[in-house]
Amino acid sequence: MFMFILFTNHTSHHVKGDLIDDICSKTDQAYHCSWILRTDPNINQDNITDLSNAIMSKIQDSSGIARSEMYSSIHQQKHFNQRTRLSFCFDTYYDVIDKIMGCTNDGDYQHCKVKILYAQTIIKNCDNMFIQPPFDEPSFLKQTSQDVQHLLKILWEICNYVLAGQKM
Repeated sequence: MFMFILFTNHTSHHVKGDLIDDICSKTDQAYHCSWILRTDPNINQDNITDLSNAIMSKIQDSSGIARSEMYSSIHQQKHFNQRTRLSFCFDTYYDVIDKIMGCTNDGDYQHCKVKILYAQTIIKNCDNMFIQPPFDEPSFLKQTSQDVQHLLKILWEICNYVLAGQKM
């Protein structure tokens, strides 16, 4: 009996057909993905629309916070090149919000994937603005880039999940 109790305490809590596990298992950070989606009390975990809306909202929140910090940094920055780089990224995160918000609302998940690819590319372009010295990418911007890229990957997998279901 002791072995059975020990074994059951270490088994996975994955339930066959669990929507979040199905989606998150396809991301490169499955645990983090699952944590993001399971810890939000406002998400119906069995509803694909709720999941996609929650991720889009988190992308908007992260991008908005970064834009606020960039705005302050742009106006405090004395170096023209750094201001230019930050201004480019400021506009980039506006574009990310603009492209991603509501991209699944019309049910065209394939088109949403195109928007995700675009968003991933322009975020990478922002990051690349800081490859050349003398200025490093601000830490808040580097963290935002990683966070938003991860959220975009989750949204990508949500789209894949829906598209795979439409083929059945």
